[in-house]
Amino acid sequence: MKKWISLNVTLLAALIGAAALIIAAIITAIATIQHQQPPLPTQQPSPSSAIYHLNNSYVGSYTVTTIRGGSDPGGSISLYSIAEVDQGGFTLGMTMGDKQYTCQGTVGANRHIAMTCINTVNIHLLQTMSGSIFQDGHLGGTATSTDTTDTNFDETSNWSVQ
Repeated sequence: MKKWISLNVTLLAALIGAAALIIAAIITAIATIQHQQPPLPTQQPSPSSAIYHLNNSYVGSYTVTTIRGGSDPGGSISLYSIAEVDQGGFTLGMTMGDKQYTCQGTVGANRHIAMTCINTVNIHLLQTMSGSIFQDGHLGGTATSTDTTDTNFDETSNWSVQ
């Protein structure tokens, strides 16, 4: 019986010693983790999402491709007084042929440009323009002209300015 008790005491002492070693290892690991400096953030490459900035003015021409309910031979186009109003947004004045417009629009990182223009004399005459800013800096695209009071009128044209 003494041998059995001696064996149990030895086994119990070994278990207590092993448990103490495990607890000490856990405490050391926790202390090490708490005292480590946080890793420095890795620098991410900056995305190429810079907004393209427009010039102060552009001049060029437009060519009518389709027209219904009117006549327009095409002609000169001028964009002027271009001002950024927010990131990617702008306002400008436009002369298209003999008509004057005020416009607002957006230009995206993909160099896509979109604007809506209202005639300064006839507020029902609208130009909806869409296009691109090309690598050489010129702008070009399509324009659709509508009259909100005349459903028999619409015009589509191609435009290009530099």
